[in-house]
Formats: sequence, structure tokens, C-alpha cells
Amino acid sequence: MTATATAGAAGQERKEPAATRSPWIPCLAAWLLPGAGHLLLGRVAQGVVFAAVVVASFAMGVSLEGTVYASDPEAPLSRLATLANLGAGPLDVWARMETDGGLTYTIPDSRVDAKGREQTLRRLREKVASQTHAYGRTFLLTAGLMNLLLVLDVFDHCIGRKGSAARRRDPAPEAAGGTETA
Repeated sequence: MTATATAGAAGQERKEPAATRSPWIPCLAAWLLPGAGHLLLGRVAQGVVFAAVVVASFAMGVSLEGTVYASDPEAPLSRLATLANLGAGPLDVWARMETDGGLTYTIPDSRVDAKGREQTLRRLREKVASQTHAYGRTFLLTAGLMNLLLVLDVFDHCIGRKGSAARRRDPAPEAAGGTETA
């Protein structure tokens, strides 16, 4: 990965990574470990801050006895919430083991397995008894959604849509006809 130098706010040169050819490795790293994609791109401060925010939100969700969503065939919108939880990557697997006692991603359909559905729902209802459950669940959803946004941000940096490569391509300041004054 090559780096380009740009002038910082105080006139100091700052190294920024140039657009890479393949965004898949940094995006996969960003999904597996919050902030890792930014670290791979040389954005250390952003990577550390993003990792701290996502992990803190996730830890708060677990400490408030929140649970992750499981896709329910009788509630189609639950699939979106399950996808949001999956955005946390391996943290989602840990949360499912911690909160549900297993890797439950779907609740059985009552038309196919009524007994299994009732057992799963009974186990999940026991977890919902906490007064802080709704807050914890919201923190877990937020952590997953934030991590998905970070993956998209890493993708944008990799393809050159954001960062120094995007600034070089943007002719807007010169095309406006104005001159810059210091």
C-alpha cells in the first residue's frame, strides 16, 4: 500500500493511504474487529476511536442485559434487526452465546415446529424480564449498525471516494471561478 503526502492544518505533512485496488481485505478486517479496517489504511487515530466507541456500546448492551435479535418467520421485520446485530461481526457470536446460551439466529416457525418455537420463546422471555433489557438491546443494535457504517467508510476510503484521492479528483474549488486567499 502506498501513501501520499498532504498538507495538514498547521502546514505539516500528513501521510494518507492512496486508494487500494481491492477493498475486500480492509472491509473484512473492519467487520471482524471494529476499527481494524481503518488501522490497515493507516488511519490509526480513527481506528482506535471507532473501536472504542463500538466496543463500549456493545459492552454497555451486554451489561444492561440486552439480547440480540433472532429472525422470526412470523415477524418479517425481525430480519432487519438480526442483520443489524450481525454487523458486530464476531462480537455477535459472543453475544448470542452469552445472552441466549447458543447460536440462535432464527426462531422456529409455528407451522413447522410449534414445540420448538414455544421452547425458544420461553427461553428468550426469561431474558426479557430485566428492567434494562430494552436499553441493552438498543445498545447492541447500535453497535452492530455503527460497525456496518465503519465497514462502508473503509470501502469508500479504499475505492478513493473519500480521503486524499477524492480531494484530488474534486475540481469544485477551481471550477467555481474564485481564487483562494490566505
